[in-house]
Amino acid sequence: MKNNLRKKISIVLLSIVIFTIFLVFSFPKLHTLSGMFNIIPIIFISWLYGTKMGVITGILAFPYVMIIYTNISDIKISLLFTYQGLIIVFSEMILGYVIGHISCLLKKLKIEIKQRKEIEDKLNYYANKDSLTNIFNRRSGLYQLKEQINYVKENPKLLLSISYIDINSLKKVNDVYGHNEGDILIKNVTNIINKNISNTDILVRLGGDEFLLIMPNNDYKKALETIKNIKNSLELYNKSKIKTYINSISSGVVEFTPDLDLESYVNLADNEMYKEKSKYYVLMEDTNEKCAKL
Repeated sequence: MKNNLRKKISIVLLSIVIFTIFLVFSFPKLHTLSGMFNIIPIIFISWLYGTKMGVITGILAFPYVMIIYTNISDIKISLLFTYQGLIIVFSEMILGYVIGHISCLLKKLKIEIKQRKEIEDKLNYYANKDSLTNIFNRRSGLYQLKEQINYVKENPKLLLSISYIDINSLKKVNDVYGHNEGDILIKNVTNIINKNISNTDILVRLGGDEFLLIMPNNDYKKALETIKNIKNSLELYNKSKIKTYINSISSGVVEFTPDLDLESYVNLADNEMYKEKSKYYVLMEDTNEKCAKL
C-alpha cells in the first residue's frame, strides 16, 4: 500500500517537474503565468488516479510553478499568499476533484456495463442452450430450423435435411443404474454425435432422449451417411465395453421439400424415427427371448 502511494506521489511530482521544465525552456521571457501549465498536469493526474491525487496536484502545481517563475520573471513569490493566489490554488483543487470524480464515475460505469454484458451473455446462453449437454435447446433449435426452412424456400436450389434422433433404452438405464447414469448416457451420445457432424450442422436437444439434427446443404443421401457414421462410432464405443449397457440411437432422416412447414417437417422425421424404433424393439424382444432360452 505504501509503495503504491509513493509511486503515485512520484508520478505527481514528476509530471509537475516535466511541465515546469517545459515552461522554463519554452517561455523564458514570459511575464504572465499561463494557466494551462497548471491545468494540464492536474487534468492528467486526476484522470488517472482520481479525486485525492487530483486535489494534491491542484495544491502543488501552482506554488511550484510560481517558485520557478520567481527566478525568471518579475512575478513575486508573495503572490502565493494573496487573495488572488489562494483563489487560484482553491480553483485548481476543485478542478482536480471534479476531473477525478468524473474519471471515477466513468470507470465505475465501464465496470457496470461490463458486468451487465456478462449477465446478459449468461442469460442468453442459458436461454438458448441445454444445461446438460451444452447444445441448443428446443426453443432455440426449432427457431433455427424455421430460419433454415425460410432460407431454403427463398433459395430453392439449396438443400436441407434433418434427422429426428432418439436414444435407445434411456428409461431402462435410468431404472437399472439411476438417473445420474442416464445423464451420462445422454452426454456421451451427444459427444459422439458432435464428433461426426460438420461445423454447419446444428444439434438440438428437444427434451429427454429426443434430439434433432439439422443439416444445411445436405440431401437425403448425404444426411443418411452422416447418421451412419454416428451409428458406427457408437458401435465402436460399445465394443470398448466402457459401459455395461449399449449406447445406440434410432433415427429418421427427411430431406426438405417446399410443401412442408416446420411442424409437418419435424413430425415427418419423427414418424421415420419411430419406424426404426419399432425395429429396435422387435430386435430387443428377440434377443431377450434367446437369452431366456439359454
